[in-house]
Amino acid sequence: MSKLGYVYVAANAALPNYVKVGHTNDIARRMTELDEATDGPYNLPGEWLTVHKQVSVDCIALEFAAHAELAIEHGRWYELFECTAAHAAQVITELLENSGACQTDEYKAIKQVKAEIVARKADKVLQASTQQAKIDALEMQVMEKRAGNKPGKGASTQERYEYQVAKQAVARRLTPTEAQKARMDKVFNA
Repeated sequence: MSKLGYVYVAANAALPNYVKVGHTNDIARRMTELDEATDGPYNLPGEWLTVHKQVSVDCIALEFAAHAELAIEHGRWYELFECTAAHAAQVITELLENSGACQTDEYKAIKQVKAEIVARKADKVLQASTQQAKIDALEMQVMEKRAGNKPGKGASTQERYEYQVAKQAVARRLTPTEAQKARMDKVFNA
């Protein structure tokens, strides 16, 4: 009997060092059920949180395999295992990848969508870092201009100080730090 759904790892702060491994087709509903449990090992004062979920075309078989694997290493109390959430997630992922379930079209499609999401996030990070590099380059151009314009005899103390800071920044190819900018503002706005 195969069933499309999720195998999840859940944790509760009231039961440190333990995780619950189970299966469901609705993660939010299952977490609510665990939170509202009135008896048994899941009746805990804290909130149950999903720390990992893995979709599977046969979530029942994957859950049982994960239980068997985790029980060998960590013992078992109902569906609770004394291990880290990261370790339980790793066991589930490895079991899924080593099973034939990873070869189905559905799994490949899900993996492709996840890869596209990761790629989009990476693109956003790259764009942000590129924009920051442009800002840094513009700031450096301003510093180079300041460093090239040595203040004359009638220059204010602030102009001479800004010149020295710019000259040092250009020499080190760094823009002034926030601390340096704050000191300049403090000294000259007092």
